Amino acid sequence: MEVFIGILALILGILFIIFCFKMALKPSRCPYCGKNLALVENDRVEIKQEKVSRLETHNYYNKQGKKTGSRECRVYGTRKYYQVNYYCKYCRKEIIRSEHFDIY
Repeated sequence: MEVFIGILALILGILFIIFCFKMALKPSRCPYCGKNLALVENDRVEIKQEKVSRLETHNYYNKQGKKTGSRECRVYGTRKYYQVNYYCKYCRKEIIRSEHFDIY
């Protein structure tokens, strides 16, 4: 019986963590009616692109696993800006947001 309760608690904990990640990563609360998990993506339009870069550090190790050196190199990519249209499942209002993603 104790094992069953432990397994049930583990499953509920995992489901709770998944739900929290879903709530944190997805823009889901309607600003008009305030309900959670209400926004549905309707359209995504690319507005513009721009070139971006970042510095990455590459480390070098010998056979014993000790760090022998490092170097920095610049990685180039693009940043894409989008206009994302959402609508609320409950009040049917349209919400427009802008997002950007970096692609390296």
